[in-house]
Amino acid sequence: MSAARGWRSVILTPPISPTKNSSRTLTQPRKRSGDPIRAVIRGSAVNNDGARKVGYTAPSSDGQAKVVALAHAVANITADEISYVECHGTATPLGDPIEIAGLVKAFGATTNRKGFCAIGTVKTNIGHLDIASGVAALIKTVLALDRVRPRTRFCS
Repeated sequence: MSAARGWRSVILTPPISPTKNSSRTLTQPRKRSGDPIRAVIRGSAVNNDGARKVGYTAPSSDGQAKVVALAHAVANITADEISYVECHGTATPLGDPIEIAGLVKAFGATTNRKGFCAIGTVKTNIGHLDIASGVAALIKTVLALDRVRPRTRFCS
C-alpha cells in the first residue's frame, strides 16, 4: 500500500564519517553518554507521482528515480558511494522490475559503475508487516550497516 501513496527514500551511513564533520557533530553527545550509535540518517525524501503512473496500486519508475535522486542530493552523496539499498520488494512481476528500473535510472544519473551496490528487502525475512514495514526495513538496514561495513568513504 505504501507504494501507491508515493515513494520514500532515506540515506543512512555508519555513525562516523571521516569526510563529513556533520556526522561527528551529531554523534558526539550520544558517544559521551555511552549510548550506541548504529547509523546516522543523512538525508531523506518523499514524493508522490499521483496520476503519472499506470494505476493506483502500480508504482512508477520515474517517481522512484526522482525521490532517490532527491535523497542523494539532500544527503550530498552520489550513487557510487552507496553499497546497499533496502528495497520495498513487492515480490510481484509488476512492482519489483519497476522499483529496480527506478533505482537504475537514479543511480545512472551520477555513476556509470555497475554491480557495486547490494539490494535486499526485509520482506524475504519476515513477510509484509503492513504499516510497520517501513520501520522494519529501517531497523534491518541499520543492523546490516552495523555488521557489514560498506565499501565507501563512510568506513571508520
